[in-house]
Amino acid sequence: MDRVTKSPEERKNEIIETAQQLFIEKGFNQTKVSDIVKRIGVSQGIFYYYFKSKDEIIDEIVHRYIQGIKSSALEILDNRELSGIEKLQKMSEQQREANRRENNRIHLIKGVDVHERILRGLITDYVPLMQEAFSEKGKKDTLFLMEIFVAAGNVLFDPGILPLSNEERNERITFLIRFMEKSLDVPDGAFEFYKELMGTTG
Repeated sequence: MDRVTKSPEERKNEIIETAQQLFIEKGFNQTKVSDIVKRIGVSQGIFYYYFKSKDEIIDEIVHRYIQGIKSSALEILDNRELSGIEKLQKMSEQQREANRRENNRIHLIKGVDVHERILRGLITDYVPLMQEAFSEKGKKDTLFLMEIFVAAGNVLFDPGILPLSNEERNERITFLIRFMEKSLDVPDGAFEFYKELMGTTG
């Protein structure tokens, strides 16, 4: 029975946090709704009041991550004292910090397509803000290049998809950054800050 009175927001967050921990410990497929509510000490009815399925919880976890970095990006875009490249650098730093905070909470979830959902969210919700930081809205070539940049960075450098040595990884990161600099006609080294976000080593 649900004996502890909590606000709807507190209860929803509790379900998400508990489910997330179980997805990390046991895997998504091995975690049952009954496991989640048992750990919290509530009924299954409470779970289904907030979520239709475990899948909805994954969507909410990814949504919160994307909204977090999007919110930070919007604040940076409002700073008129920064150039386009400076805005992209600040956005990169904020994303790197978000990744550091969320790494164990999101990327260790087993048995579900978390990375694919994050990539989809980045391309649909975050890349347009990168485009806006760099140039005026509506410049499609810039948007398409940013989409390629983000997609390649998230796929090529995911060790679960393409295992690379440090040297192989560094070579590809350098190439991708130089490709973007040339394609967007900015000085060599202008996007060097992306090496930290992409995880250059050595």
